[in-house]
Amino acid sequence: MIINQIIGNINDFPLSNRIVEKIYLTWEEIEKRMIRKTTDQGTEVGLVLSEPGNLRNGDVVYADAKRVIIIEVKALDAIVIKPKSFSEVGRLCYVLGNRHLPIFIEDDEVIIPYDNITWIFLQQIGFKMERKERKASRVCQSSRHH
Repeated sequence: MIINQIIGNINDFPLSNRIVEKIYLTWEEIEKRMIRKTTDQGTEVGLVLSEPGNLRNGDVVYADAKRVIIIEVKALDAIVIKPKSFSEVGRLCYVLGNRHLPIFIEDDEVIIPYDNITWIFLQQIGFKMERKERKASRVCQSSRHH
């Protein structure tokens, strides 16, 4: 089955007793334009989207009378930082950008995939952070190529 559009989100989509099939994706995969996966019910799916990076947790990508297929973003082992000021946001983004790390911004938090080297580095330069499981939304990007 080839799917090329997002038709809604499970939070506001009428299920009407339909079976819900899930396509499990990592944060790296939600940034892609073309993905081949199998749902949790065994349906082979090819996602071919017009733009990369548009998928979100709970997106409905297929629906018929019997079933609905949704995107389920896998939880990410993450470093979560709540900057206390605008200057701390700038400093943090500068440091992370220099390391070419992907970042996610959710409300008042900056979220990055966990790795021990980054954790130690951020501690050494004075950032307060937590290690948590999070479902990532969209990677903030300044550009795709440079």
